[in-house]
Amino acid sequence: PLDYELQDDRYVAQFTPKQEGVYWVVSHTSRGVVDRTDRTQPAGRQLRYYDAKAPLVVGDEASPQARPTFLHVEIQSTDSVPARAGHSFTGEVTYKGEQVADQTVLLVSPTERARELVTDDRGRVVMNFNETGTWLIKTTLMDEDRLGVYGGEDYDRVRYNSSLYLEVRE
Repeated sequence: PLDYELQDDRYVAQFTPKQEGVYWVVSHTSRGVVDRTDRTQPAGRQLRYYDAKAPLVVGDEASPQARPTFLHVEIQSTDSVPARAGHSFTGEVTYKGEQVADQTVLLVSPTERARELVTDDRGRVVMNFNETGTWLIKTTLMDEDRLGVYGGEDYDRVRYNSSLYLEVRE
């Protein structure tokens, strides 16, 4: 576990690896329950999660694979993450380990150009990386069958916002 500290517009944590290798930095944060029942298209009382993961490569390791973590919704792959501009990456959106078909994935370039992609029937989507820098791959999934109580507030669905950050080099 890392102790995050708010600094200006971001959270910062320090980690000193003991050896070379690939480490995954994973964040799993609940933002509590929000009431969306008063919207023109009611969206219920949502328990919201904002999750993210990013590889940290220490040393001369090869590009890592986006392996599964403990996150309920995530983008994963057995492909190596793209190490250089011009490479592509086949990601797979999963919910509790199961592939999610017809799921929208937002791909945002380092210059903030966004493209929406949709997973195929096996939960896969092919992404091309044509710029160097940090890319954001994000998906939002709503589980309308999950309900409960969080922090003393009832919710009738859970919204997962899950991101994968990848660094693409020249």
